[in-house]
Amino acid sequence: MLALAISEANRDSDGELLARVAGMDDFFGCALRRDTLNDWNSAKDLGEFLIRIEPDSDIEILGQVLLVRACRHLAAPPALSMN
Repeated sequence: MLALAISEANRDSDGELLARVAGMDDFFGCALRRDTLNDWNSAKDLGEFLIRIEPDSDIEILGQVLLVRACRHLAAPPALSMN
């Protein structure tokens, strides 16, 4: 029962994250090409989300790139997994 509640909570927060990112104009262009994103916390959260949902894939690589760039802007070291 607890696992079900946790997964529902994750789904809700994942949905909120995706809605937040989808509401931003040209999120990936600002984050990756121009390096001018206004909300680097969302980039960090999206990077962690992509790493979590698609390990060992091209999507994970995109997540790692977002995470590292966001952490640089937030002055926080990324917690990269080294498998």
